[in-house]
Amino acid sequence: MRKLAAVLTVLCFSAGVATADEFSATIKKIEKDKITINKSTKDDKVPDVTLNAAKEVKVFETKVKFEDDGDGNAQLKIEKSEIKDGLKSKIFDKEVKARIKTDDKNQIIEIHIQRGGIFQLDGLDLQLDGFDFRIEPRKDGN
Repeated sequence: MRKLAAVLTVLCFSAGVATADEFSATIKKIEKDKITINKSTKDDKVPDVTLNAAKEVKVFETKVKFEDDGDGNAQLKIEKSEIKDGLKSKIFDKEVKARIKTDDKNQIIEIHIQRGGIFQLDGLDLQLDGFDFRIEPRKDGN
């Protein structure tokens, strides 16, 4: 009986503890330190949510490149650079897809913005759209 009481006590206290999180979302709007996002996916539509930005929120642009490793294989290279203007950057003048990290207070501490692009790789096009990856046959047939 004591073990059951101890387990229930731990469960009750752990249910109220917030944890840090990382997720993909569309940033809809930024007003001062309030960031409105939407975590909808193609299959699951959810309403917009507004989160607070931490005082030291960092904004990064992530670039994805494919480089030849010397053996004829493509290596995926990810380069991350900080956007100095932070939340005031013109990149937020329109909606943008991003990877977002929050702290245990549910404040946004990092935003990673991925630019889209198409890379050709052995007869396939690898299309990057935010953090969504699609592989499609080349349209020119080569």
